[in-house]
Amino acid sequence: MEIYFNKSVEDISIKNPVITIGTFDGIHLGHQKIFSQLKQKAQDLQGSATMITFSPHPRFVLYNNLVTSNFLIYTLDEKVGILEDCGVEHCIVLNFTTAFSTLSADDFARIYLFPLRPHHILLGHDLHFGKDRKEAYAYLSENKREHKFTLEKVSPQKLDGEIISSTKVRTLIKEGKVKEAKRYLERNYSFSGIVVQGSKRGRIMGFPTANINIDDRKVIPGDGVYAVHAIYDQETYQGMMHIGTRPTFIVDELITIEVHIFDFDKEIYGEKLTIICLEKIRDIIKFPDKESLLEQMKKDKKQALDLMKSVE
Repeated sequence: MEIYFNKSVEDISIKNPVITIGTFDGIHLGHQKIFSQLKQKAQDLQGSATMITFSPHPRFVLYNNLVTSNFLIYTLDEKVGILEDCGVEHCIVLNFTTAFSTLSADDFARIYLFPLRPHHILLGHDLHFGKDRKEAYAYLSENKREHKFTLEKVSPQKLDGEIISSTKVRTLIKEGKVKEAKRYLERNYSFSGIVVQGSKRGRIMGFPTANINIDDRKVIPGDGVYAVHAIYDQETYQGMMHIGTRPTFIVDELITIEVHIFDFDKEIYGEKLTIICLEKIRDIIKFPDKESLLEQMKKDKKQALDLMKSVE
């Protein structure tokens, strides 16, 4: 996939671009339907499946970074590999700035869309653009004849009678319902971070953990213990993860992300670790003593292994 980051569209040459536009946070089933039709239309028209997206996410600019934590389902880097698997051939990333946010729909189309000479434009059902928030399909319908492109709108996708949305996926993850979120994403939710020094209590108890520092803009699953896969140096390991406070040892408001990787003894401080969330095992519990916690951790490990064995 060819990626164009903050590049003048006049310097981009794409054969018969078949274009879709959006942030596509999550690339859930609704987004996947758009990309499937985009790929098919590009093949039918002997064109190129092309996506216009924005970085950073418009929310971070429009809300002046006031409400940005625990929001992104996927960062741009994480989305790239998924988009390629979805058949996107060209990804144009526009730098979403305060100045960009003041563009009208006319300005956006004139500067960033029409110069690409789109052959066909395919839109999600609820796309609006420009500071005037014009409904994209209606606006482009008025311009398709002049600029010689065809236009199509993809109907919303539903699951259990509810329209699939990034907001729904975010809510499920925040509630710890990562198994349910997978139904909307068609993949397990994941995140990456750098391993940092922790208290080393787990090591003393025979359950060493990797404490992970992640991008705080990412959605963090709700407090609890989870069965996970951990990817390190392109190898995948089984494990379990604790997210939340540590009420058995200290009473504080500090939330940590700690992963115990099964049958793993490497020192990986400062290294990148990717966590694939499979299923929540239990809530965070305050135990009367260290011994009670240790017994529960042994049960957690068995439950995690049984769960992973059942889905292999």
